[in-house]
Amino acid sequence: MLQRMNVFIEKQDFCHGQVMWPPLSALQVKMAQTGKSCKQVCQENQLICEPSFFQHLNKDKDLLKYNIQCHTAESANDILVPSFDEKRKHCVFQGDLLLFSCAGSHLNHKRICPCRDYLKGQVALCKDCL
Repeated sequence: MLQRMNVFIEKQDFCHGQVMWPPLSALQVKMAQTGKSCKQVCQENQLICEPSFFQHLNKDKDLLKYNIQCHTAESANDILVPSFDEKRKHCVFQGDLLLFSCAGSHLNHKRICPCRDYLKGQVALCKDCL
């Protein structure tokens, strides 16, 4: 607990606008197999799902950075997105930012998952957080 508080206090910049926490450099994008949630795919890779990173995976241009190319796209208000239909190269993005979730899985689409590493015993902290 003290280590976590120390990092939050030392790394936060309260004077110069909003700073992303955890840092975006901790983002590791994983593609879940159909029927698997982001929580599952991150855990299988010894990572945790970081919901605050979903906003950086919610546009086709964002996904290009991770070699995910959408030929078509749509928006949906559902906990199962962002997701990707590999056969059609079709992306579904989140329409309601309050619905981002690590828990949902889709039978036909692959979830696009924002994972990050963590320190053992301190899941609130990532390796880039120190």
